[in-house]
Amino acid sequence: MIPSYFILSEWIFILSILYYLNIIPYNPLPLLYIALTSNISMWFYLIYKYFKNENENSKETIYKQLFNMTIIKFIPFYLIGNTKIQEKDIIFCFFIFIFYSIFLGLNDMNPIELYIKICKSMIENKDELPLYVLYSRIRLIFENKIE
Repeated sequence: MIPSYFILSEWIFILSILYYLNIIPYNPLPLLYIALTSNISMWFYLIYKYFKNENENSKETIYKQLFNMTIIKFIPFYLIGNTKIQEKDIIFCFFIFIFYSIFLGLNDMNPIELYIKICKSMIENKDELPLYVLYSRIRLIFENKIE
């Protein structure tokens, strides 16, 4: 499984909650826009793969990605989506991205290889992302109660 601390979206989620709670003064909304755009693009790609019948597990992956986006994208967007973005917020987001890149480098993780691994795990319906694992566990709980 890919650890949460290697996933930029999880950083953005935490920053969004901290901003919403007025713990930090910098708005991570620019990062949230970029991450949301990326995730929605991936979700449409998964839907495309499903309708092309290229992957038997793609329907399940579509649900997992929707669950993932709801938790770490839509909820923060709902909380801070109407806030104003200032120049200091854009600079903050730039430095967060630089810090994130350095953090990955210090942990011998290539950002491009990591992103490819994340995309591949989504396409192949592997539970390598923390929220995908959570989704699968919740689903198992409900399937066991129903049966």
